[in-house]
Amino acid sequence: GGLGGGTAGTGGGTGGSAGGAAGGGGLGGGAGGGMTDAGRSDGGTFDAGTQDAGPVTAIRFGGGMGLDGLFTTQHANPDLRTVAGWFRLRVNVPTTRQECVWSFEDDAPSSAYQLMVNTFQMNQWESHDRSEGGFLFAPVDLGWWFVAETNRAAGPATALYWKKEGASALNVTTGNTHPAFPNATRFLVGTDDATGQNEWTDGDIAGIKVWNAELSKAELELEAQRLSPVRTLDLFAYYPLQTVATMLQDQSGNGRNLSPIYTGGTWSQQTGPAIPR
Repeated sequence: GGLGGGTAGTGGGTGGSAGGAAGGGGLGGGAGGGMTDAGRSDGGTFDAGTQDAGPVTAIRFGGGMGLDGLFTTQHANPDLRTVAGWFRLRVNVPTTRQECVWSFEDDAPSSAYQLMVNTFQMNQWESHDRSEGGFLFAPVDLGWWFVAETNRAAGPATALYWKKEGASALNVTTGNTHPAFPNATRFLVGTDDATGQNEWTDGDIAGIKVWNAELSKAELELEAQRLSPVRTLDLFAYYPLQTVATMLQDQSGNGRNLSPIYTGGTWSQQTGPAIPR
């Protein structure tokens, strides 16, 4: 069991809950466990015409002890990738907790991981892994933030980009490194470890975009201006997280859907960041 969790959050969702997600509940098809990506050609398949319509929304992750966590075994290359998305915390994070938005990990219970974006005690985004202690901090409040992390094994080098909703330009911090991670088996959204420790997200997430490439600051400036991907080259997966009914879907065209880690999650639809699709 993990340490004490945050509060249940504020505000009710507009989309209702989806209890018992793994058993059905109207959710879209989950990831095929153990599926391989051999021979798959990525990029260029994204079709904006097939996406969710209407104003940008988000999915609330508020289940205690990681009950709302999602995952896929069809993960990107953790040694050369960019992950980006929009996040809004619901509570200030106590010093007894961290809140993980995404991570690459090995099989549960995880013994190796790279936490791509994670809050560490003082309401700051950080980037770290099991063996690397060099953190990249970016203070956040309870509003909407765009956060992206790029990583390449050659170097190695990691960069963290972020801006608050409405800001004109991204901030960037560099200097951290992530060593090679050949044993990654899962990509998690909304929690750290499938064993349900104390690092689950109490907040809203929208527009998770994953590339098997290191995007530049100029490219990420464009990605921060809208929910859907601007760059389709090397696009690995795109999880809009717009409705409970479609939140598991990879809408990149590559078919790398998510699955609930547990049954009985309590996701709900919320108002998203003020950006176009």
